[in-house]
Amino acid sequence: MACKWAKRFNMRHLLQMMLMCAVAFQAACTSVVWNGGVYDADRAIDTHITHTLAHDQIHAFGRTAAGHLLMMGERHWYAVRDDVSQDLQRVLQAQLPAAYQITVPYTGSKSDTLPIVVHENQQFSSQFCLDYAIQNAKNPQQQAQENHILRQMQFQQQINPNLYRKCFAIVGSLHAPLSSLHGQNPPQSRSKIAVQLQIEQQHTQIQSNKLARNILLTPLALMADVAGGLVMLPALILGDLWE
Repeated sequence: MACKWAKRFNMRHLLQMMLMCAVAFQAACTSVVWNGGVYDADRAIDTHITHTLAHDQIHAFGRTAAGHLLMMGERHWYAVRDDVSQDLQRVLQAQLPAAYQITVPYTGSKSDTLPIVVHENQQFSSQFCLDYAIQNAKNPQQQAQENHILRQMQFQQQINPNLYRKCFAIVGSLHAPLSSLHGQNPPQSRSKIAVQLQIEQQHTQIQSNKLARNILLTPLALMADVAGGLVMLPALILGDLWE
């Protein structure tokens, strides 16, 4: 008796699941028309992003009137957003005898350039790591001082005990050089920092023949969606009542 009840229970719920799937498929006709078919490959309106490479060179650092870090390049000035600006500024102003090495996140590969992605609306983002190698391994007192400074700035010690690393993900806004973002002479960088720019551009392509086709098919697709719901939903309700 229990086996028969369990079998009826499983069959009833299987039927309900099949009907619900049918409702979902029937209600998707309009979406399929406008989203490029079943495989999203036949859109009337298609948007894609291209990337163009360019170069810049940061020669100085400053601060905006709001106190944000300002990286001054020859092509753009990069105002870093406040949530990471103070942390990066503290690292750049640290009293360490050697310079940082830019590395690639996750891999640790050395890089000769600072990667910056330029987005629309004059925004930018960058992900990079800074490595620092202890220079005074033969001087225990100086080595201890460098270790203390790096740990205070939350650098992570690597497998090599004399190598420290800290990674950043920064965002901010672009400005034209010599803009009125600061009111003081900017401090020069120890050395110029090469920047590799990746400029994002969004393109929208409209195919008029496919757009006209979708407009003509939309009323039929809407009717199919409504008809599917009218047929399947009562079946689901009756299925719940009939037990």
